[in-house]
Formats: sequence, structure tokens, C-alpha cells
Amino acid sequence: MSISAHSRLPLFRVADRSAERWLWNHAPCSWIGNVEIDLKPVSFWSLEPACSLKHWDVVALWTRQMACRRQIPPFIVSLTDHDTYFIHDGNHRYEALRICYRNHLLGLQVPVAIVKPKPPYRFALRQFSSYSTYQLSRKTDNPQPAPSSSSSMYNPVCLLDVTSPSK
Repeated sequence: MSISAHSRLPLFRVADRSAERWLWNHAPCSWIGNVEIDLKPVSFWSLEPACSLKHWDVVALWTRQMACRRQIPPFIVSLTDHDTYFIHDGNHRYEALRICYRNHLLGLQVPVAIVKPKPPYRFALRQFSSYSTYQLSRKTDNPQPAPSSSSSMYNPVCLLDVTSPSK
């Protein structure tokens, strides 16, 4: 798939099948069989990158790939509650795209692989101490808060009493 926002923009190419390979090889195990992938172009401004550290040498590699018009994997995204697309995989490619197309971002349409949960699953925002992310969970489940440093490591309900043998 090749996408261009305007006829004057250089095209960048996306490897369509790499989204399925990513799902089977790199996605969390809980996603297998519980999500579907839909490829479609979305506005660059609707993408929501993760707030994680960027390795600028990796960004430079992706920038060179895009400048040479090589195929890149699509962003793996999920739709959020506020109608943006959270990037699960592709944050370095997002930065490279922002650098390569810095003068053309306004109308840029980006091919993405939208991960859609199958019922009864959903992507729920989960807050950790220094970041937040969207995790696949059942709709009936309440996302558990991240354990604080003062809380116990063990859930007392799960501990076994091995001092009195059963007869």
C-alpha cells in the first residue's frame, strides 16, 4: 500500500502482511485469537504515540528507510475513547515519519493496522507509576491499578497453608 497526502508528496510504502506477522510474533499472547486487524489510512494528527523513550539511532534507521522509499511495517494501533489511535508498535517509525514529512503533515494520511478487539474484549487505559498504556481486557474486568511500592507483593488469597497437612 502506498499513501500520499497530495500528488506532490513523495510516497512511502507499507508492507501490508507485516501486521499479521507482528501479531503472531511480537504481540502480547492475550491478543492471539482475541483481536482482528483492519488496514486503513488515517490522518497523521489522529495518531497518539506512546510516551516512551526514543532510541534516536533507531529513528535514524527508519528515517533512512523512508527516504529511500523502502517498505515499512504499518503502525499497530487501537482506537481510544477520545477517537485517536494509540500506537502499540511503531513509535520510532512515527518519529521518522514526522521528520521526513515535516512540511506535509497537515494532510498526510498514514496507513495503519487497526487492532480491533473481539467481544467481550476491549482496550482499557492502564496507568502505571511513570506511564500509561492500553491493555486488552475483558469488558467485565476492572483494570487493576499498578501495585505501589508500599503494598505487599503477595495476594494473601493465593497463599497456601503448608503447615497443616491435609488427611
